[in-house]
Amino acid sequence: MIIRKKRYFGWLEETFISSVWVVSFGLVLIGGLYLGGAYTDDLSILYIVLGLNQKIFLVVLGLITTSLFVWLIVLGCAECTRDTSRKE
Repeated sequence: MIIRKKRYFGWLEETFISSVWVVSFGLVLIGGLYLGGAYTDDLSILYIVLGLNQKIFLVVLGLITTSLFVWLIVLGCAECTRDTSRKE
């Protein structure tokens, strides 16, 4: 018989994981729209507000988008292969 420790902050962990999924998906969507040619004034306003050069902004946006896309794939594979069966 395997005794599992009770997690007191399980809801906090689930909330954190959900927020990571939502933020990652949103950033990947914004990066994909930009790289796909849906360039709008919103992104130009964003890099002007952040005080970045346009080329630096594009490099940073591309790196963040690519890394988050890979992270989403890793998280998705981890969720698919996670063993959720309870063994006693």
